[in-house]
Parts: sequence; C-alpha cells; structure tokens
Amino acid sequence: MNAPPDERSRDTDDGTNIRLEQARIIYSAVPLSLAAILINSSILSIVFWDIVPYQVNLSWLSATYAISLYRWAILKQFNAASDTSRKDGRWRRALGLGVVSSGLLWGAASIFLFPNDSMLHQLLLAFVIAGMSAGAVTTLSAIYGFCVAFLLLSLAPLIWSFATAGNAISSTMALMTALFTLMVIGSSKRLNQMIMETLQTRNERHQAQQTIRYQALYDELTDLPNRRLLLERLAQEMSRSKRHGHMGGVLFLDLDHFKKINDSLGHRVGDTVLQAVATRIRQRLREEDIASRLGGDEFVVLAPEVGDSPDLAAANTEYLALELRELFREAFIVDHHKLHLSASIGIALFPMEHEDPEDLLQQADVAMYSAKELGRDNVQLFLPSMQAAVDRRLEVERDLRRAIGGGELELYYQPQVLACGRIVGAEALVRWNHPTRGLVSPADFIS
Repeated sequence: MNAPPDERSRDTDDGTNIRLEQARIIYSAVPLSLAAILINSSILSIVFWDIVPYQVNLSWLSATYAISLYRWAILKQFNAASDTSRKDGRWRRALGLGVVSSGLLWGAASIFLFPNDSMLHQLLLAFVIAGMSAGAVTTLSAIYGFCVAFLLLSLAPLIWSFATAGNAISSTMALMTALFTLMVIGSSKRLNQMIMETLQTRNERHQAQQTIRYQALYDELTDLPNRRLLLERLAQEMSRSKRHGHMGGVLFLDLDHFKKINDSLGHRVGDTVLQAVATRIRQRLREEDIASRLGGDEFVVLAPEVGDSPDLAAANTEYLALELRELFREAFIVDHHKLHLSASIGIALFPMEHEDPEDLLQQADVAMYSAKELGRDNVQLFLPSMQAAVDRRLEVERDLRRAIGGGELELYYQPQVLACGRIVGAEALVRWNHPTRGLVSPADFIS
C-alpha cells in the first residue's frame, strides 16, 4: 500500500527491473551453455590427449568442469530465490564471474592446447572456440559487457597463437580470427540493442499497468486505499471472520468542521492537513489493520480480529477509536498555522446480521453521524435504532419531495393581536397534510 514512486525512484526501479530481466535471460541459457561447454571440452580433451601433455590436458578439463559446476550451483540458487532477492547485485556479479572464468578457460585452451606442429588440430581448436564464441553471442548478448568480455578472453589468445605460429597459413588464420572477433562483437551489439529495446518496452508496459492499478485502488492525495480497495478487503475479512469465528470492526472517521480550514486557509493547506491525518492514523494502526480514505475528510479503518464475542469486539474497537481520537489532541502545524482538529467516529462490528460490505460501511457512517449529533468529537457504536432513525429521515425526505409537487403543504397564518384587539401582523406557518399520515408535525420535517 505504498505510494507510487516519484520520477527519480521510478527511474531507479526501471533500471533495476531491466537489469533483473537481463540476468534472467542469461541464467535461463546457462543449461544449454553448460551442455555445449562440457561436450566440446570433453571432445577436445580426448582428441588432444596424445598431442599435449596429459597433465595440462587434465588440468584444463578439470578447471572447465569446476567452473561449469559453479555456474550450475549459482543457477539453482537463482531459481530458488524470490524476485526481490534476485534484484540484489550479487546475482549479476556471480553471473559475471562465471562468464569471465569460462572465457579465460577457453582462452587458456588457445595457449596450452595449441599444437604448433599440427595444422589439423589447430583448425579443430579454432573451430570449437569459434563455435563457442558464436553461441555466446546468442546466450550472453543480453548483457553486452559480459558477451564482449567472453569473446575477447576466448578469441584474443587464439589470434595470438596463430600470429606467433610462424607460417603463412597461421598468419592468415590469425587475420581471419581477428575479423571473426570483430564480426561477432558487432553481432552481439546489434542483438543487445534489440533485447534492450524489447525489455524497455515490456517494462514501460508493466509500469503503466502498475500505475493504472494504483490509481484505481489508492487515494492520490494520501496514498491510502480508496473505497474500492477497502470494500474488497472488507469482503475478504468478513468471509474470514465467519470461517474462523472471530469478529472485526469498521471505524468511520470524519473530521469536525474541516470545511472551515478549506474556506479560510485554502485547499492547499487542507490537503496538507489530510495528508498529516493519514500519517498519524497509519502510525497508530497494527500491521493487519487497513486505513483508507473515502474522499473529502472521511477516513475508514478496518480492524480485523478484535475479539471472539460481540462484547469483547465492541470494547476493543471502542478503545481503538478513542486512541484514534486522541491523535487529534496535538495541533497540526501547517504553513505556520497551528490548527486544532477533532474527529467524530462511528463503529460497526462484523459479522453480525449483515452480509454486504456496503451495508456495513453504511452502518458505520450512520454511527458517525450519531456521534456528530451528540456534539462531535465523539465515538458511537452502531445500534439498530440508529438505522431506524435514518430510515425514517429518508422516508420523510422522499415524501416531502412528492409533497411539494403534489400540493400537500398548506399555509396557515397565526395572527398577531394587540391588547386592544387589533390585528397588526401574522406569523406564516406551513403544515403538511400527508395523504396517509394526516397532519405531520413541523418538528418532523422542517429540519
């Protein structure tokens, strides 16, 4: 539920994600690369057994197998790690160490296995190393520096060995190997550009999807979950409460007289106050609690698992509400303004008789308005009688709209009479002649 990163941190995240994808591409090619290395190194060792001293042959082959085993172990650890752990730079460093070590071994083969007196074996060695280099373009180009390092470490010694062999054919082979080196480095560069463009496009698409999701589920001003995400989490917690036999609470919090701040100091100051309120609420809650902003100056706290019985759940939730109310005892300092706020809080428990998260949220809202009617800066637990009062009020409002258009309102005049009996004025009074309830008292509909 964190805020979306700013542009600088987003750039950093983009770079980290792309580097992770680069490493993942190369790690995924390790099995194929190791198979080629083990097969070719074994073939070379067998073919060159009578050409070079067996101590050199076995030492080179053993080193090749050891580096291959190291790369396989690193691959297994990488596959077992989480995506968060894979972003650690040590995986990239371990990968680079394996690539460089492998390049050094193939370069060593060009020096220690190079037979000065057998052109056929020279060509075979060159063919194998060229094949490994061509394969490296495919498997290592995701990280251009790694690929270039492998190509130079494996091919440069081969160029040197041909150049110092002392015959025309070897010199020609040195030139051809040098041209081949330039060609595969160029191919690696082009392939790397294609891979990077693909990764950048994919990352931008992913970031856009993340941004859209964040904007759909979080409040832009306070970075708290919005109504949509709150209802999703509330539905989940209501189901869990029924399944596990515990109760939770919803606290509907509304700032008292917040409109005065916007009207007197402007919406910029008001927005800063709302951000400060969100911060204080977040700091007070448990890790499992969820604070959200519905809009305006209305906040909702979802507190799961507050008790196993209605009485215990009510007591614990009311205690939390009182602690949240105490958060406003300390003034908010915004742009040198010392602002004192209070909050009215309504509480609804779940699971009770209701099944719908919207209904539960409405009950907490009703309890909050009851707290305001009792003088504000108050905490009220929802009672069924509160809902009945709200339902009656809504019914009166609905009937009153019809009454205005249906001519049900009647005007009466109460005369004002002097002591001498002369009428000097009149008080205009409205009465509502309801078609089914008869005359409705002004106390029921004037307010």
